[in-house]
Amino acid sequence: PIEYRNVTFPLKSQAHSVQTYYLRFQTESSMYIALNIWSRNAFVESVDGKLLLFGFLYGIVFLATIYCLINAVFLRVRMYLYIAIGIFGSLGYSLSINGFGFQYLWPETLWLQSISVPLFLNLCFCFALLYSREFLDLKQTSPLSDKIILAFSMTCLALGLSSLILSYGTVIRISTVFAIVTAFAAFWAGAISFYGGNKSARFYLLGWMALII
Repeated sequence: PIEYRNVTFPLKSQAHSVQTYYLRFQTESSMYIALNIWSRNAFVESVDGKLLLFGFLYGIVFLATIYCLINAVFLRVRMYLYIAIGIFGSLGYSLSINGFGFQYLWPETLWLQSISVPLFLNLCFCFALLYSREFLDLKQTSPLSDKIILAFSMTCLALGLSSLILSYGTVIRISTVFAIVTAFAAFWAGAISFYGGNKSARFYLLGWMALII
């Protein structure tokens, strides 16, 4: 096999020949199977272009994480720490789902790859909700919403930890459904905060609206 973020292996075939290959796939969850045959040069060009694009995007996200951490340390505001960990979770989720984590960070560690997607997904939502409580000032504007969002956050944390012991299929199904519910709950909390007089909540609502849509 070729060291690449997706399953890739070389094939040798004679020109103008017909060959039959059999592949067997097995997964505990959904799987998107895209079968492509590349020439050596076309494959190298595709890899180089995508590495540049993803490297640029991941670099921006990583810098955003560092920026928020610096603000958390020097300003001593918990809200920045929450959003920093939330961004880190989204970065880890993207690295896992796109295969870059398995290729560069934890190669050959199948167990870590199997837990990384639900773990980082729930880590992202857990601290995004904790950030929401601080940013929207839910303790003042809506104490009931504050308790609900806190409960959702702790549920995300529990789901993330459960990925260490439960099967991937079970955790990812529950996490996917709960992530959708969580997104709508966060949007609902933002709307309550906005109508309660928090004008900054409009930007929060726009962000969650983009995610939901």
